[in-house]
Amino acid sequence: MEKYIQNEKENFKNIFSGSFLNFKVTATLNMHEVKNEKEVKKNEHLVEILTPEAFGEGKGGDAEFGGLKVFLNSDYINEDGSVTSKATLSHELGHTGGLVHPFEDINKEGQFKNGNAFSYPISSQIKGIDKLNNFMSYPQRYLNINTNEGMKKLYSIYENPGKATASQLLTIMKNYLRNNLNYGNK
Repeated sequence: MEKYIQNEKENFKNIFSGSFLNFKVTATLNMHEVKNEKEVKKNEHLVEILTPEAFGEGKGGDAEFGGLKVFLNSDYINEDGSVTSKATLSHELGHTGGLVHPFEDINKEGQFKNGNAFSYPISSQIKGIDKLNNFMSYPQRYLNINTNEGMKKLYSIYENPGKATASQLLTIMKNYLRNNLNYGNK
């Protein structure tokens, strides 16, 4: 578990940190192991690792917009603490920040469990996104994974997911400032 936590801290930092126009973002994931859900503090996210049966085929995890709970598929976490995809936890945490998949209908109206609706267009989240490499996307949607070349590209993206864009970081900040985040779903 220690090695897994270290890997995820590094993955998170690589995805959410960077330079954007005139500002620099440094993101830190504070993550620790708990033995019991009661150990989780009020505004902490709980990452629960479940067996593959809890998910659909090929699904690495699940999370609710604005919520505090993330579910991860144990098939995507190796015994040595390494992960199959370096973006899975960050992807699910992105959902808790209100991020959508870049291939989704950009005209739909998003809504958080607390009843607040997105008060700005979802399309603003996906400006400048490379849909193939972005950590909030599913690269297999854009690749023929039935070929060796497609599988090589998929594994390359799993190893090197794209960074969060300025518009994604701005979306998370707007949601935080509008009190759309960190409501309990524990």
